[in-house]
Amino acid sequence: EDFKIERINFTNEGLNEGLNEGLNEGLDNQDLELLKLIQTGRYPRITQLSSKMKIPAKTLERRIADLKQRELIRYEGSKRTGAYVVILDRLSTEC
Repeated sequence: EDFKIERINFTNEGLNEGLNEGLNEGLDNQDLELLKLIQTGRYPRITQLSSKMKIPAKTLERRIADLKQRELIRYEGSKRTGAYVVILDRLSTEC
């Protein structure tokens, strides 16, 4: 199954509503913050995300693994230059 991947601004009211509903469906505040940071594209490395969120890298790796397993994010590109991206179609169905 193909997933459409889009980069959009998280100020979008409809998306925020979906994310807020997702909090009641298993996404906590750190998951929401992580999704927002991934969406910005400014923090491509786990070490950068970990520093920004002020949580240990191992904890962040577990959160990322969970979001990947739930197909809410995926890694695109090469190991060296790639980054995680939010899969918005899955996010809206999850929420």
